[in-house]
Order: sequence, then structure tokens, then C-alpha cells
Amino acid sequence: MKKLGIVLVIFSCFLFISVSIQAQYSPAKQYATDPQQYDTSTKNYRSYHLPSPPAGAPNIVIVMLDDVGFSTAGVFGGMAETPVMDQLANNGLRYTNFHTTGLCAPSRAALLTGRNHHSVNMGHFTETAFDAQGYDAIMPFEKGTMAEVLKENGYNSFLLGK
Repeated sequence: MKKLGIVLVIFSCFLFISVSIQAQYSPAKQYATDPQQYDTSTKNYRSYHLPSPPAGAPNIVIVMLDDVGFSTAGVFGGMAETPVMDQLANNGLRYTNFHTTGLCAPSRAALLTGRNHHSVNMGHFTETAFDAQGYDAIMPFEKGTMAEVLKENGYNSFLLGK
């Protein structure tokens, strides 16, 4: 009887662990395991489709500053001298219709996804997330960031900051 109790406890622990591991669905790309695609020199699998950006595709640089007013930087007519930002802006595009959210994390999520911060579940700071629609800080798989979209179109991306 004692052995049966121990076996039941072990079985229930195993069942609990296996269910909790599979609790969240995260779709992953399926890669072909065809040996014809294996490159022995690089030890990597080759893909039939390696996207590349179109000819003449522009470089994209996005700069986001926290706790800075819109008209603080010289590039937008402010008092702070920002010669490098001025040079970048003069040789590129300036978008002046971005609406901040009043909080850095939701503003960053809106900028990086191009979507309303509530639609990507970042209605508040991530460390103060709570179980409500638009506030749980778990970005849906379907709502990719700009970097993910650009990567699928042949770009490389890099993020620096917090």
C-alpha cells in the first residue's frame, strides 16, 4: 500500500510537470531536415528561400528617447544642440505624428510594433502588469515588431538600449 502511494505521488508530480510545460502554445517555424539542405562547410542547413532586401533599400534608424519633450532636441527646433541627429534627419525622413502614451514601456511597444499599445498588451509597465485585456504585458505572437517584419524581408536588425 505504501509503494502504491509513493507511485501515485510520483505519477501525479510527473503529470503536473508535463502539463505545466505545455501550458503555453508558442508556434515555431518548421525547418526542413532534408540532408540535401545540410551544408557541411558551415554546419548549417540551407534554406530554399533566403530573403534579401530589394535593390536600393534604405537603412532604417529609429531613435527613441525617454523623458524628453518632443521639442527639446534641436532637430525639431528645440534648445538642445543635437548636430548628429540634425544630420541624420536632414538626410532622411522625419515622422512628427507619433503619439506617446505618457509611459516609456507602452510608448516603446507602440513604436516598435507600429500598433496601439493596448493591442499589444502593453497598457502599463511590464513589472506592474495585471490580468486584464491589454495590460498583461504578454505580446501576442501575431503582433510582430518592426524588426521581425524587416527580418522576413531580408533586413538585419539591431536594438540598443533598455
